Amino acid sequence: MSLTDIRRNSRRHAFALIYQIPFHENYDAETLAEAYTDYLAALEDDEEGVSKELDSAYMIRILSGVLDKLEDIDGVIGKHLKDWRIERISRMDLAVLRLGVYELLYMEDIPAGATINEAVELAKQYGTDESYAFVNGVLGRVSDDA
Repeated sequence: MSLTDIRRNSRRHAFALIYQIPFHENYDAETLAEAYTDYLAALEDDEEGVSKELDSAYMIRILSGVLDKLEDIDGVIGKHLKDWRIERISRMDLAVLRLGVYELLYMEDIPAGATINEAVELAKQYGTDESYAFVNGVLGRVSDDA
């Protein structure tokens, strides 16, 4: 598996954990650590052939960063919505946007185009038929302002 594939796989798993944030009232670093440990244990038990090659350092950086900067990230998302409120965004799309905005603003080692492309692919895979265009538009505006 190439480094790009490992990063893509790690991003997809980080997205799954970010998706869980709104389901917990007090999602903090301890809850995140437990969720991460439980998630990895579940992957080990998975018999469907899910690739387990992960960049754990990247995942931890993303997860702790999103959690730490959640208010700022949501503020940036809200600022770049057109005729929409953040409360109306599906949880799936919001998780993709949170991941993408974090990478755009705080991970300078990842090119903006790669971040947006990967977010669009996640939106296509897990969102609705309109998700990928919505995610692309919001992240494009964030990238233009960054």
